[in-house]
Amino acid sequence: MSASRNNHSDRLGSDGVGSLLFRLSVPAIVGMTAMATYNLVDAIFIGRFVGAFGLAGLTVVFPIQMFVTGLGIMMGIGGSSVVSRALGAQNPKRAELCLGNLVSTALVASFCVIVPVLIFHPVLLKTFGATSQTLPYSAAYLRIVVSGGVFPMLAIMLNNQVRAQGDARTSMFIMLLGCGSNIVLDALFVPVLGWGIRGAAAATVLGQGLMCVLLLGYFRSAKSALKLRLCNLKISGAILGETLAVGFPIFARHIGGSLMMILANRALRAQDGATALAVFGILNRLLRFMFMPLIGIVQGVRPIIGYNYGAGYLDRMRRAVLHGIRVLSLFSLVFFAVLQLFPRPLFSVFSSDPAVVDLGVYAIRIFILGVPTIGFQIMTGTMFQAIGRPKPALFISMGRQFLFLIPLLLILPNYLGHQGIWMSFPIADCVGAILAFALFKREMKRLDSSWQPAKMAE
Repeated sequence: MSASRNNHSDRLGSDGVGSLLFRLSVPAIVGMTAMATYNLVDAIFIGRFVGAFGLAGLTVVFPIQMFVTGLGIMMGIGGSSVVSRALGAQNPKRAELCLGNLVSTALVASFCVIVPVLIFHPVLLKTFGATSQTLPYSAAYLRIVVSGGVFPMLAIMLNNQVRAQGDARTSMFIMLLGCGSNIVLDALFVPVLGWGIRGAAAATVLGQGLMCVLLLGYFRSAKSALKLRLCNLKISGAILGETLAVGFPIFARHIGGSLMMILANRALRAQDGATALAVFGILNRLLRFMFMPLIGIVQGVRPIIGYNYGAGYLDRMRRAVLHGIRVLSLFSLVFFAVLQLFPRPLFSVFSSDPAVVDLGVYAIRIFILGVPTIGFQIMTGTMFQAIGRPKPALFISMGRQFLFLIPLLLILPNYLGHQGIWMSFPIADCVGAILAFALFKREMKRLDSSWQPAKMAE
């Protein structure tokens, strides 16, 4: 069956926008929430069975994991934009060439990351905030996770291409299987076999490896409209260039996030040591877990936007964007309320240490003050990526991280201590939202001038 006649992709240009978004987003929300449990489950088992030093060590490793994840997301989102627009333009050969290029790129990129990190990891971890007490934990975890670095990269890339052709349900089931295996292996390796932090790392790698096997099998099966063919593994400069250009803004966000965590880790190490590092690690994992539904929604709306933009259905594309903004903003407000009302029970899941829980309750109420604006920022960046406009998307990503958050982290802790670290985030969120709104408003005017009634669907 050709990609042009695939039921999933055809519906992107014909079904109602609201029902499409619901049908694509719900499986994506479930799947992305499952993906978020990888780090969350590791943190829970490490916090309960290893202790605060283990959690602090995990926090130090997190910037490197964000870098690897960022590479996968850059290629996955950039590729899904190319794929969905190609399917909308009835060009399945270009979509399949992009798919093959993603697999080749994942193999090359993972090798380029794994070797230097394994060689220089002691220096890296000390630079990122490890102390003599936390370094053994962070080194043990990092060596195992980075050795399997090709798995998360490849899984993220391929999952995005499953969703790009509108098959969100398969993506969800594959991510649930990977997550379920991770939880089972964590429970076996950490408390039962007593492997400690190494067991948590091994469980993560094996769960991600299972996802890769299932995804590669999917793209060789009759269920997928796109086929993974050997002839498409040869990297095309044009395809790779477009993929990188579209996906780079999200990679820039992850690089900014990694740099932000390094700066915060170093500042917290100077202020409060392992307790503050453990709190910061829990904070980041809680927020990443709670924001996975938002990422799931944009995973659902991205192919709708890209397909209809590629097909010239600008009215449908606009409706998808505005509907996505409303839904993401509502979710952001709900998460803000939950985190403000129930911080103590949430932190108690990760640690029984009263010092960790007390500092966490204090920190999170400041840390999340800008959370209601996050949904709008995510949706605006997603819109620009989906329609193949990388520069505004890059500016939104880099604006919050590099122009606002990182300078704040360099300045405020010098005057306010660790409170300056918690305050930096809501300030950066609010200023970033203003920037995103200005770019969004300008893009809507541009689309108004390009609107063609003759190309409307339905």
